[in-house]
Amino acid sequence: RASARPRKRSSSHSSQSSPSSTGSGAGPVTTLPGSSRARPLLAKVVAARYLTTPASHAAGRRVVHMELDVRGSGLTWTPGDAIGVICPNETRHVDGVLRHLGCDPAARVVIDTATGDTGRDAERRRRRHRGTLDMFEALPRPCTLRQVLASCVDLDTLPKKTLLRLMAEHATGADKDRLMFLSSPEGTPAYLSVIEAQRCSLYDLFSLFPTSRPPLDAILSVLPPHSPRYYSLTSAASQDKSRMCIAFSVLEYAVGVDGAIKRRGLCSTFLERLACEKLAESGQSAVPDAAAGAAEALTAASAMADDVARAALASESPQLDADEARLSLAAFKLDGGVAEEPDSLAHLA
Repeated sequence: RASARPRKRSSSHSSQSSPSSTGSGAGPVTTLPGSSRARPLLAKVVAARYLTTPASHAAGRRVVHMELDVRGSGLTWTPGDAIGVICPNETRHVDGVLRHLGCDPAARVVIDTATGDTGRDAERRRRRHRGTLDMFEALPRPCTLRQVLASCVDLDTLPKKTLLRLMAEHATGADKDRLMFLSSPEGTPAYLSVIEAQRCSLYDLFSLFPTSRPPLDAILSVLPPHSPRYYSLTSAASQDKSRMCIAFSVLEYAVGVDGAIKRRGLCSTFLERLACEKLAESGQSAVPDAAAGAAEALTAASAMADDVARAALASESPQLDADEARLSLAAFKLDGGVAEEPDSLAHLA
């Protein structure tokens, strides 16, 4: 699904124009699908083709041209504007994290964003979680834990030391010592070589430090929101208001010791997998990795589309059933402690 929020590209790639149904700058139209992350526009992939050759694919470089059906959206755009695409986190990472924490991915919950804070603390906390709260609003109520982790928080983000300290507080033995050291100022060189150099995700951290099992609400409180990935538009609404066109490079890179760990861009990989059927229709074959993940990507996209449709119909939170629980964003405090350099630090490679 695409959260079609046209924005003007600037030299800093940070300036965003107000979404408008006319594109004239007359002010935001927040009721339009695509006007916010909480109200995304559902767009169907109607065509795709590679702009690169098989020889480039063998060298690890692929560029995909994709066309999205946005008829009836009321949006207007020009080449150089951008859309934010909301893609799910990888299913194996979502389920792996939840099962590590002892949670059933299919468990139904209602998200409680009230923290009990008042005044300035409440406003500061709400600003901190604003992006995540927007994503919660796009989910049906109740929802499953799998839906929460798939859509609301960024599981692939480079872990901050706040997350490492939280993990340390809920770890034992050598894992606790290593995490305390990595999250300390003295552990910065080790953080750079172990965490940053390997581009570790939360899923990876639980593999490296298996005794750490923080509460899920605390994890949700420190992870950043799952932000849209922005792609430049290559078409103009004046040519065809029913189709938006984008072109993107499929991101792949190697990290770790001697480049032993292969990483992929989350959204570009997801889009390439979604495009497999249309690539075949254009007479091109998707690379094996993309073809292998096509069915999972289609399933994930369909599930997210169903979530959006159901969330739009829900006017208020229903009463909790016996098998539902209320999940609150935790207001946790970290304990102090002296971090000492451990005997060894774990590596993925």
